[in-house]
Amino acid sequence: MEKLKLYSVSDEYIRFLRADEKLIHIYDNKELERKKTRKYLGIALSIGDINYYIPLSSPKENDYELINGELKIKKDSPTIIRITALNDFTKKTELKGTLRISNMIPVPMTELIPYNINDETSQGYKNLIIKQYKFIGKNTIYIRKKAEMIYEQRQAFEAGKKMPEYIKSVIPFKYDEKTMRVFIEQNNELMKATEPTAVAENSPVGNYGDEKGSENSCEALLSRLDEIKEWASSVTKAIDSLEKDIQEIKAR
Repeated sequence: MEKLKLYSVSDEYIRFLRADEKLIHIYDNKELERKKTRKYLGIALSIGDINYYIPLSSPKENDYELINGELKIKKDSPTIIRITALNDFTKKTELKGTLRISNMIPVPMTELIPYNINDETSQGYKNLIIKQYKFIGKNTIYIRKKAEMIYEQRQAFEAGKKMPEYIKSVIPFKYDEKTMRVFIEQNNELMKATEPTAVAENSPVGNYGDEKGSENSCEALLSRLDEIKEWASSVTKAIDSLEKDIQEIKAR
């Protein structure tokens, strides 16, 4: 089975998703707080033919419960996996973080940024990541099954089937996948419009050096200019069409 790896997600992609009101609950990359905090890390796995990213989160108060006067780590819920590890000195089980399956998102491979623990400057944070990653490695099958179950339950809920109450708070995966495809299409169009090789091959901009020496070079260049203007107009229309599609998706 493929080993789960740690990633962060590009700021550009997170901004694009969170600009949609239906996806505002997606974890923020905290760009404005980057000097004090880090980007969220998470793991990536495949559901069908799509890469899904499950964010890691630090422990919260509601990850604990009081039992007989003693604070205990809650058991996993259907949408939250609690990452635990033994304390090196006390040998007691401690909560090291959570995997938020309810907040997993589809991500293009181009927007996943591999995490290299060797680049980590904080030894304390590095030790935490090592413990989290050991837990993930030991529980890979469990994590995959949980993610697939929540994905299927959300699809059933959107199809009108009665599902557990917790599914209502899960990210709308199919809607998010459509938004991801819009992001990919928009980026592809922009690349085509700005890539030099694409301009040379698919547009009238090309080389016009051979025409410079001709007797009718002025007329030839003017004709080429008209062709370029027409091509540029078609690119503008394509961009406008993409922006319209994005607005329609946001309005749904």
